[in-house]
Amino acid sequence: MTHPAALRLRRLLLLLLATLAITGCPAGASPDDQRDHVLWFLPPIDRQEGNRPVPLVVMLEGQGGTSLTQRSPWVSWFLDRGIAVAQMRSAALRGRHDWLAAGCTLGYAIDARDVLELARHEQPRIDTTRFALLGSGRGGTEALNSASYFGRDGLAMPAAVFAFAPGCAGWCPVDYAPDGQTDIHIFYGQDDPWGRHRDTLDRCRAQAGGRIATHIIPGAGHGFEGRSQDVQVIDGVTVRQQPNAIAAEIARSIVWQTLALAWTPPPYTAGMADVINLNKARKALAKQQQKAQAAANRVSFGTSKVSRTEARKDAERAAKDLDGKKIED
Repeated sequence: MTHPAALRLRRLLLLLLATLAITGCPAGASPDDQRDHVLWFLPPIDRQEGNRPVPLVVMLEGQGGTSLTQRSPWVSWFLDRGIAVAQMRSAALRGRHDWLAAGCTLGYAIDARDVLELARHEQPRIDTTRFALLGSGRGGTEALNSASYFGRDGLAMPAAVFAFAPGCAGWCPVDYAPDGQTDIHIFYGQDDPWGRHRDTLDRCRAQAGGRIATHIIPGAGHGFEGRSQDVQVIDGVTVRQQPNAIAAEIARSIVWQTLALAWTPPPYTAGMADVINLNKARKALAKQQQKAQAAANRVSFGTSKVSRTEARKDAERAAKDLDGKKIED
């Protein structure tokens, strides 16, 4: 008969092996392992700014992974503002195509630290004391749980973390302190089915406080900040990507205001117009919502004037036709 202590040890080992199988972490992973699994994007050298080191945004990939030719729509936006981008390929590093079958287990937030270490030694144009993290879906959840990898061994804390539609099946952990050094911004589309699944959005919303902010964008769905219209099935939930240019403009304005205030000296001033356009974008979104609501009201509570007129004419024609067919007593 197996001793209870031995049985518990065996179960612990099986759990450890299962975790390693999911995360696929190579033995002795180091910044060198990232060299062939990160896409670097550097802004052009500005004539006025010269070759001054630029800040960096590290992008953690989502459920779908990242191919060698895949370029996030955020890349050009950051480059136009004098910010370098490191787009991570964490699934490829572990011999995976994507993370769709990995469940809610976390496993590659540490890659952000390794990429930063790599930049310290191989990217002289990047100022690694000024960096932020950004991720969507699973990548957002990983970014929200990366605090333990920074603030030590010569690495600064990120100025900000931007997480779009993070969390998993009613689980939305954040390991950054509300009163810490890092600004945390969680974004969710109000109509995102992933947020409604097991109250994940409410769990993320409950994290708000101190330097942790949750932004619920009205009228926006899943993937509003991107350009893909793919459909994925995650944890049994069918999630359709729904790009929304107006909602994306609002999110980007918040991102820019956060970074411009956090970094001294700030990046190029070309993006400062985004701050001015924030109210414009919000008004456009409100107008869009009003139109959508009016359309919904017509369906729910009545029809348009044209439709009512046509319906009345049809009724009159039907009545005349019926009168002509009546049998006189």
